[in-house]
Amino acid sequence: MSGNTVFSDRYKLVAEANRRNYAKRATRYASSCACIHEEGLAGELEGLLRTGLSLVGDLGRPPLALDACGGSGNAALKMIEHGCKTTLADISPELIEICKQECDNRGVQCDFELGEIGQYLDSTDNKFDLITFSSALHHLENPLLVLSLATDCLSPGGVIVTLFDPCPSPRAVKLVTEPVRILTRIVREPSLLYTRTGPVVRRFLRRESKEKMAARALELKDDNVGFIAEYHGTRGINDRDLVARLKEVTPISVVEHHRYVGGHIIAPVKWMLRTMRIPNRFSLVLQKPR
Repeated sequence: MSGNTVFSDRYKLVAEANRRNYAKRATRYASSCACIHEEGLAGELEGLLRTGLSLVGDLGRPPLALDACGGSGNAALKMIEHGCKTTLADISPELIEICKQECDNRGVQCDFELGEIGQYLDSTDNKFDLITFSSALHHLENPLLVLSLATDCLSPGGVIVTLFDPCPSPRAVKLVTEPVRILTRIVREPSLLYTRTGPVVRRFLRRESKEKMAARALELKDDNVGFIAEYHGTRGINDRDLVARLKEVTPISVVEHHRYVGGHIIAPVKWMLRTMRIPNRFSLVLQKPR
């Protein structure tokens, strides 16, 4: 790889927000994250990993796998169970340490790369057969750039799997679902009452302009680092546009593109979205030509 990709200041800021965010909440995240502990979401990850590995096929050796933005190793540990020689890359040393301890507890081997995922993909000479982005793309300021770099790091016939990322919802739906989502998260993590709602109330009382609020929102502070870390978490990623642009700039093929209702949302909201046929999540299975 060249290592010459230019990452914007905003890209670097969002990456730094993720590093700071998980420095504070790594243990809490690993113990409470829905995509790790909910059986249905774990089954979704398992199913997509099986799909990816079936596309990779029998290589006559253990597949080389990368858990990109792997955090505490939810996907990495599953890939190890499937016989992959696995590397986990993440910007948070605290989350990597949790995965290391879990690997020691299970008696399994995993390689680790500490650093920002885009810079790692841009600089590594490794070629992987399977790369996963599990609950990761919405934490990146530029998912298209990172997926393009990941494509370059695939071996011929290699596969990228992405899942647990939000897609945009109509404004009318957000007016219903967003307060419920925020309330649900606050119940699970009461500290968010201050870090997420406090800044909004204070800015409203100051009657700041939208422009000034937007500029302030990109200043890393204790009360907004989590919000910036989940950069596309609220508005979602335009997955259709992402796929179209990815096919323009890379040789990747889209094997599967699912849009569905999922995530950690309460039953009435899930029922409403399914009844109205409004997806709020998407997943991708992408393959490089052999």
